Amino acid sequence: MESYLVRVNVMIADKDGNRKHQDWEYKFDDSSKGIYDLRSEAIEKGRSLIDFFENGLPSDSQFSSQKEAEFKKYKGFQAYSMEIVFMNEDGDEDILVGEECLDYLEVEAQYYRRNSINVAFTNIENDGRTSEVLEKDLGFLMSFLNN
Repeated sequence: MESYLVRVNVMIADKDGNRKHQDWEYKFDDSSKGIYDLRSEAIEKGRSLIDFFENGLPSDSQFSSQKEAEFKKYKGFQAYSMEIVFMNEDGDEDILVGEECLDYLEVEAQYYRRNSINVAFTNIENDGRTSEVLEKDLGFLMSFLNN
């Protein structure tokens, strides 16, 4: 069954570089809802998690970006990463955020087209290539491209 996942990884390293990881996964697969509604719920969960990590913690619990963690040589930092994943009917996972997100956003749109799901599409250009993707929440998903 098609679904969406939101995965979060938190890594905390002490001043000596000893690391501790915590992982969470939220699955959106309620068969009584349409796939587009599940997508909206997953993206909203992603937004709320980002807001929590970036704004909802005490100042002494601030999270570093991946680049800051590298700069600190992976010592004395807290960082998180998040994936929003579209899982198709074959169980293939397409990660909709990150460096390869354009390819996966295109695969997701092709699924919606193939199954005649009535949603708004848009075309985006990247490196001279035009891709058709879902229009809703595109800015949010693309914000991860260079992070």
